[in-house]
Amino acid sequence: MKPDSLPQEIWNATPEFARRVISEQAEAIALLVQQTKRLAARVEQLEAQLNKNSGNSSKPPSSDPPYQGPAKSKKSKKGGKKRGGQKGHKGHRQALMPPTRIMDVKPDQCSCGSRHLEPCKDAPFYIHQVVELPEIVMDV
Repeated sequence: MKPDSLPQEIWNATPEFARRVISEQAEAIALLVQQTKRLAARVEQLEAQLNKNSGNSSKPPSSDPPYQGPAKSKKSKKGGKKRGGQKGHKGHRQALMPPTRIMDVKPDQCSCGSRHLEPCKDAPFYIHQVVELPEIVMDV
């Protein structure tokens, strides 16, 4: 079998052994091309089968994989606003109660290991309030 891209005069001048090798390789290449086309069609068919879900086939929703959440509709956004507080929105915070006791907690040493700490003249770094509820007595 002579390759189509090879002129006849070169094919005739080629030794018999080389012609046989070239013919065998051309047949092998043709066979591999056919097999590749067949396998590509099979892969396409299997991917189409794999991509089926309850939204694009007659399968029930219970057959959908658990890692795929429910299909999100494009109508889910209301007014185009993002979730949470919008810009310019006045925040709400729980008001601090008047303290009954104030306790300053100061570290013994710095995170770098230094024990020479100067007193801080700025406002406290963190305020923590603890509210204790009275013991509940049951009346039976």
